[in-house]
Formats: sequence, structure tokens, C-alpha cells
Amino acid sequence: MVLLTTTPRIHSALTAYNALPSVDSPLSAEECITHTDLRLISQSLISRSSDYSYAALLRGSSVYTPPPPPPPPKTPEYIALMKRLRQEAEEREYRGLTTEAEEVVEEEMTWKEVKSQISVIFNVMLSVFATAAAVWKVAESWDAPERLAAAFASAILVGVAEVVLFMGYVRRLDQGKKVEGKKKDVASIKAVWEVGVDGVKARVTGN
Repeated sequence: MVLLTTTPRIHSALTAYNALPSVDSPLSAEECITHTDLRLISQSLISRSSDYSYAALLRGSSVYTPPPPPPPPKTPEYIALMKRLRQEAEEREYRGLTTEAEEVVEEEMTWKEVKSQISVIFNVMLSVFATAAAVWKVAESWDAPERLAAAFASAILVGVAEVVLFMGYVRRLDQGKKVEGKKKDVASIKAVWEVGVDGVKARVTGN
């Protein structure tokens, strides 16, 4: 059975058909009408006017497409599932953001360490060459081999001293990081606010 959309022409013909004395069961058509009922209306009214011909009544009408059925009600299981999926998506997004932030911080710290090491190496070399030059300058009255030996020995001593001091600094820095990592933040309740008939009171619970 084909359903057709109703037009003003079809509504007018339907009203005229239902008004016929011979009609015992009036037809109704709000949004659509069957092609069988439309043909019956045409056959009953064609004698009055050619405007009631089947072809004339079909003019402007089309196949009726019913609206989609309403979606089924959401069950508690469906609501719980969607809530869990949203929470998982938010957690993944948060982990992604924190991971990116940690990577950026790690890259910055690595770059700072590299620059610090380069600076230390440069300072050590500068101290070594400056010491050698100073000893060479001071020992102008010495013979060249003695001046060279003194400058070389002084440079080695300064270099060793610089390295020892730097290693001690690095060791203390690592120890400080380990101690800092072992510290735990301890939160204690200072006071409790009590609400009663006498108003709001603060009760101290500890240090």
C-alpha cells in the first residue's frame, strides 16, 4: 500500500466525499492518504467535476515518508557506560597534557645541565691557561725549560683542584635532590568548623 502526502486539493476532495449521503464510513487523512482511498474519492466525485480526477488529485502530492521513530529511552546501564567513557577520555587527555608538560620540563632541565657543564669546562680551561700564563710571566728570569715546567705543573694543579671542587659540588647537589625527594608533605587539620543551633563554632583539633 502506497501512502501519499495530502495536499489542499486532496483535503477539499476528502471533505466533499465525506459529505456524500452514500458514505457510511467517512475517511480521514491528516498527513497522508492511501492511493486506494484517493482512487475511491476520485471515482465518487468525478461526475461532479474533472478537478476530482485521479490525475488531478495526484498533482502536487508525493510518496509519504513517515518520520523516524523516537529514540529508545536511555537505560541506567547506557548512562553509566557513557559517563565512564567520558571520564576515561578526560583522563587520557589529562595524562597527555601532563606528559607533554613533563617532557618540556625534562628537556629544559637537560639543556640547563648541558649549558652548565659547558660553562664549567670553559671556566676550568680558562683557569688552567690563566694560571700557566701567570706563572710563565712571573718566572721571566728563569730558564725556558724551568719556566715551562713550572707553568705546566701549576696548570695541572689548578685543573685538578677545579675538577675536585666541581665533583664535590655535584655530589652535594645530588644528595640534596635525594633528601628533597624523600620529604613528604604532611597535612594536619588545624580546626573543625561545627554548625549547630548556637551558630558556627571553630574547634581546635591539633597543631
